[in-house]
Amino acid sequence: MKLLLDTNVLIPLEPTDSEDREPMRAMAARLSRAASQQGHQLFIHPASRLDVARDRDDYRRKLREMQLDKYALLDSRHVQGDHLAKVFGDPARQSNDWVDCQLLAAVAADAVDFLVTEDRGIHGKARLVGLQDRVFFIPEAIALLTEGDRPAPWPLPAVVEKPAYALDGSDPIFDSLRADYYPHFDAWLSKCKLEHRRTWAIEGPDSLAGVCIVKPETDGQERPILKICTLKVTSEFGGLRYGELFLKAVFNFAFANKYYGLYLTVFPKHEQLVSLLAGFGFRHEDEFTKSGELVLRKRLVPSADEMASMDSLQVNVLFGPHVVKLSGTPAFVVPIRPGYHRLLFPELEKQPDLFGGRFPFGNGIRKAYLCHAQIRKITPGALLLFYRSGDVHAITCAGVAEEVLVSRQPEVLLRFSSKRTVYRPDEIKKMCERGEVLAIRFRQARLLPDPIRLSSLIEQGILNGAPRSICSAGGISWLVHRLEEA
Repeated sequence: MKLLLDTNVLIPLEPTDSEDREPMRAMAARLSRAASQQGHQLFIHPASRLDVARDRDDYRRKLREMQLDKYALLDSRHVQGDHLAKVFGDPARQSNDWVDCQLLAAVAADAVDFLVTEDRGIHGKARLVGLQDRVFFIPEAIALLTEGDRPAPWPLPAVVEKPAYALDGSDPIFDSLRADYYPHFDAWLSKCKLEHRRTWAIEGPDSLAGVCIVKPETDGQERPILKICTLKVTSEFGGLRYGELFLKAVFNFAFANKYYGLYLTVFPKHEQLVSLLAGFGFRHEDEFTKSGELVLRKRLVPSADEMASMDSLQVNVLFGPHVVKLSGTPAFVVPIRPGYHRLLFPELEKQPDLFGGRFPFGNGIRKAYLCHAQIRKITPGALLLFYRSGDVHAITCAGVAEEVLVSRQPEVLLRFSSKRTVYRPDEIKKMCERGEVLAIRFRQARLLPDPIRLSSLIEQGILNGAPRSICSAGGISWLVHRLEEA
């Protein structure tokens, strides 16, 4: 696997003074060590040398130029970025925007598998051209390379619900929030505590790894809406997809309590959070707060016209994840063995893992399923009904397909499913040795508290017997009724 490192990853990896060493040095070193141990290649782009050349400190510049020589230089002479220019325009040569485009062009051309950068602007640009799943922050890259290592580096519990007054206002997680909202933050947090606002938290080894606080309100038509007052994950745990894990908690609560919509305010500088929310249907329509924050809104109740005019994937992104367009949507039963089911859908376990929340693919709403099934009829928006074989023998979860890929090339499959799959890189390689691999990106939609048993599936004509591979589902009208009840 080939990873392209941005300059902001190389600087903490090769510090020249104390300012370079914290807080990213330890994580950058861990990334380098994991890549070396597993035989992955680290590259720098010729354009990155321009960042170093801009340093006005002669001694530091020369030292860094020598340090860069330790890394393989990507041959970018044949990388074409014309299609990116249609999106980003034609930035001045050697400008920061030009360097960003050169890095992204290398990813788009498959000259490398992934780009690792702490530049939130590059992450935003990657999303505009559909490369967001191949551009990583350092913690995400570490998670990719080490998520197969059991146990995970930190023994973390999953999301814990608590009242706001149980929060410790001196916890380091609040430091950046306090700076953003100075001098009003402490008074606001005190108000949250007095109002007993609903809070979800993830504990780290010494302090909170993440926190989410919500507040019930009504809109202009007195419909119930839920405000996400705070959604914060510390950078140390950024690769574990805790942001999506908190969104799961918010969506589950809002769906169960029949909220009409959600909203939150966020400063534009928090591009990673804005990008995450955009992927789940939150929209900004030129609405700002007095302090300059974006107002992002999401409806959870589509109109009849919207349900009729939109395809099933659009409906799920904009109004879901629980809202699924069932009428006229093709459905497929997807068998999954208990071990993989436990990892991919951990919240369905009757006895939750003591250290739940440690695997990114289990935390996320967006997941990937890989298999050797021969079926090729699955298209974006298709309904996926996950059937737990081996013990439960029932449909336990519904998802909505996003994208499908068939390949025998491990690198291609890893790029396609890297942040979402249960499988480690070595396992994907072994799968490819046995034949073509079908990879499905999908969104987890609904968990079924009352699983649909095999006996009922056979009785209603959904299946003829226990499925051994992905198959089309019959008896759709009965199935739609059961899912609408879930």
